Amino acid sequence: MIMTIKEFSRRFITFAVSTTLTLLLCACGGGGSSSGSGNKEETESPPTAQKVSISLSTTELLYYGEKQAISLSLIYSDGSSEDITSSAEWAVDPTTVAKIEATDGTTYVHPLETGSATITASHQGLKDSIDITVSPYIHSIETVQRAITFPKNTAMPFLKHAHARVQGAPDFSILDDIIYTSSDPDIADFSGTLYSVIVHPDRSPLTGHLTPRSVGNTEVTLNYEGVDLGTREVTVGDYYLIGSDAQRLNNAPWFTTFGLPSNEKGDIALLTGSSSGQFTVDLQVFNTATNSLEEKFNVFQNFELKSHNSALRSAFSDNTVTLFWITPTAAMSANINIQTRQASFVTLSESTEDAFYEPNYLFKSESGSLMVCWLNTSVLLTQCKIRTPDGIWSQELIELPRDIRSLNANHKGYAALAKIIDREDGQKILQTHRFNFDEQPIEIVVEEIPAPLDAGGARRPAISATGSLAIPITYAPRRDEFDFNESGLQVATRTQTDGWSLQEIYAYGVMRVGTEIELSWSGERALMLVADSLGAGSATWLYSNMSWSEQESLKAIGFATPTLDHPPLPSNGSWVMHVPALDNFYLFCFDEASGWSPLDTFGPMAQWGDMGGSFSLRPSNQLALVWKERAAFGTEDGGYKNNSLTFFHPNYSDLSQCSLPEG
Repeated sequence: MIMTIKEFSRRFITFAVSTTLTLLLCACGGGGSSSGSGNKEETESPPTAQKVSISLSTTELLYYGEKQAISLSLIYSDGSSEDITSSAEWAVDPTTVAKIEATDGTTYVHPLETGSATITASHQGLKDSIDITVSPYIHSIETVQRAITFPKNTAMPFLKHAHARVQGAPDFSILDDIIYTSSDPDIADFSGTLYSVIVHPDRSPLTGHLTPRSVGNTEVTLNYEGVDLGTREVTVGDYYLIGSDAQRLNNAPWFTTFGLPSNEKGDIALLTGSSSGQFTVDLQVFNTATNSLEEKFNVFQNFELKSHNSALRSAFSDNTVTLFWITPTAAMSANINIQTRQASFVTLSESTEDAFYEPNYLFKSESGSLMVCWLNTSVLLTQCKIRTPDGIWSQELIELPRDIRSLNANHKGYAALAKIIDREDGQKILQTHRFNFDEQPIEIVVEEIPAPLDAGGARRPAISATGSLAIPITYAPRRDEFDFNESGLQVATRTQTDGWSLQEIYAYGVMRVGTEIELSWSGERALMLVADSLGAGSATWLYSNMSWSEQESLKAIGFATPTLDHPPLPSNGSWVMHVPALDNFYLFCFDEASGWSPLDTFGPMAQWGDMGGSFSLRPSNQLALVWKERAAFGTEDGGYKNNSLTFFHPNYSDLSQCSLPEG
């Protein structure tokens, strides 16, 4: 449809007027709303700061661990918040445990040492605090087991020490926090009800102490704060702890053993106590019939000794234990009746001077005769006294040359002393004094044979059951002219049927000082061990058919330089010898057909420390053993005290297993 100009104009004007009125009405309404909003702002307050709040992801921090980010927020009344970490004031109490530091726009808690602390943040009078704990950063735990085998008579610490290894900080002990569990409580547990009168007499309970119940094997599981530390194998052995020395935790006197004599029944007398200027001697008897230790009793207390380091020698016959020792002015003896527990004393010899010096010896024959000997420097002689089997001491003294260190005697009563003498013509002579102290009257036979030109001295002779002798003689040039290639070793041997012979063992190579030589007879065959102090090993020489021949050396069986603490023990025509090694006590058997072979092993005992032992051969052919070991015990303050612990094994080994093969 075509609209005329007049009609268009009329319609446009109508639309324009209508639109204008509408806009005016809207403008009036909008102005009323704005005026109402302005009245509301004049009646309400802005939000205010209410408190500050510290944020830390964990309050359990690790020493030498990562530092932890920390922040502080300002909380407003309307619930909104604002980070004010950088403008806050921070404090740590104590300051030694942790510090607050900012790095690259972030604030951190930095642990300084283990402990507890309180962190406080302040802002315009508002404060907040948080408690933290700094714990060690343990990267490993080390436990050292005191032993694998334990004595059957006392509770002892299971672990030598247990330490948490801390990165960048000192280790610390966790010994008191370990939980122990035994797989067989009938063998051993950790109840601590078996109190140790030797190690911890006053402690209750015995925390961490293995408590033996019976001989056998068990396994012990260790746990520390939920961490499994593994399982250890444990043996409760058929032996006893019998003492400890002066540095033990209860500060007892110095402890030592005074011998391990046995009587005809196989009972063993354990003599223990103090010997530091005074004798304090206790006696405990192992009863072979009941296979048990009887109750210990005191022999004498604080007996004045004033000695030149005299040793207390002992013998055991029937129900009487005999002791022998010397003071500077007297030779003394005591008899102890194990049934009445009474001691009687005898002065064997006296001097007005400080003349009696060690070594002092006591020898016992199978018939029950005793011979005791000492060195009297006032007359420069070795002096001896004899006691008959009925207990009567002789009035007369046996006097021998002063070379008491080369005196020896055996269970048949045969005795011999050897010395090197210089004749006027320059020749050296081996002189021997031999007799039998089991025979009355005593007849001393003196014999002389030529010795090496540069003989330095005769060692202690070995004596067979029939009186045959073997005497090592070491020789070397004078000290100021010493030439190693002119030293050596010869052995003088005398049998009852063939007389004397002299054989050179080493033409060169035996040292003047430090060479260890031990001899022993078994029947009419002799065994000699020579330990070379330069580390070349230990050679074995056998005397058989009138000649010494070199046998298998101990070096060949894995012991290059064993300590020859004792002569080889004769057993059934053979010999046995103990070797205290690093990890065990080894017992070896020797016979001419097969040489050295292992007989028994006792251990492992290396966890206790350095060892030293002594043996006693009982009439039952049973070998008893006493050994002493140094060990360190942990104290309550985390330190250590060194101890020497003494153990007793009455049935160490049956020597009947070591015998010559038939035929």
